[in-house]
Amino acid sequence: MRRVGYPCPVEITGWTYTEIKPFQESKPDKKIKVLFAPIHPIGSGYLIEIDRELNFNIFKTLVNMPDIDLTVRYIGTLGQCNLWKCPHVKYIEGKPDGTTKEIEEADIVISAYTHAYMTVALGKPLIMMGERTRPHAGNALFTGWGEQWEKYKNYLEYPFNICDALNEPDKALKMMIDAMRPSRKVEKWKQRFIGKPFEPDYFVDRVESYL
Repeated sequence: MRRVGYPCPVEITGWTYTEIKPFQESKPDKKIKVLFAPIHPIGSGYLIEIDRELNFNIFKTLVNMPDIDLTVRYIGTLGQCNLWKCPHVKYIEGKPDGTTKEIEEADIVISAYTHAYMTVALGKPLIMMGERTRPHAGNALFTGWGEQWEKYKNYLEYPFNICDALNEPDKALKMMIDAMRPSRKVEKWKQRFIGKPFEPDYFVDRVESYL
């Protein structure tokens, strides 16, 4: 918020979505269990084309990797996410309900936004997606774009990004292997963007201080 010149006080009251756990190194015996959670549409079913294209290219890369056991957890429909059925892929129709079961069962997760941050908080290996496009929100008639992205995008970016290995299965496999190991860069990112657990007493105190 300081980087974009936000003029009002900012209070940090802690992480609320999940437990915060230490990093859990993955050491698969056989194939790597990969959970892919594509960017999902809004309630109307609309997903902007730039996100549909990213989902498509990531999935195309993953289905051509014989060394992984791929699960796709999607919200909406496969068509809305710009994905398709493959016989060797497991599909789970998810809900935006904060479920972490599939995260905890995977060796590594590829996702974005809330789902990705939950993965890091739970200590599971992650490869991020969606950070190479300007932040946006909206529907088919209007999309608002983050106007000051350049001021914070490098600070915000996660150490492992699948966009660095699109359409390169061998490079994507190496990234997975690296991301499943402990990383000082990941720990620093986690300290900055996950932080500490929610502190309800502090939260109440800060709210009351503004009344």
